[in-house]
Amino acid sequence: MRLMHLMGASRLTTFWRVQLPFAAPYLFSGLRACAALSVVGAVVGEFVGSSAGLGYVIRSSTSDLATDRMFAALALLGVMGGLLYGFVVLIERTLFGVLMRELKAAT
Repeated sequence: MRLMHLMGASRLTTFWRVQLPFAAPYLFSGLRACAALSVVGAVVGEFVGSSAGLGYVIRSSTSDLATDRMFAALALLGVMGGLLYGFVVLIERTLFGVLMRELKAAT
């Protein structure tokens, strides 16, 4: 960072070329974990106090012994979690591609 400052780079250039590429793997690692866990959090919230949603469907299916409906809701939740995770990975690959091309062009 000192070198960028000595070379006269602006704060935005330093952020874009040095700080963001080194912080991005940690940022996206957290986003991938959050994408998967957000579905779990939503379902737990629906278990506790909801009269609609997939959490409610699972809870009511358990008491009605409707295992087919319960497993369908669980499968849908799995697909939703996978899609959210895949979306974050897609964004990561797209942005990392841009960042890596920028870094290679700068050298």
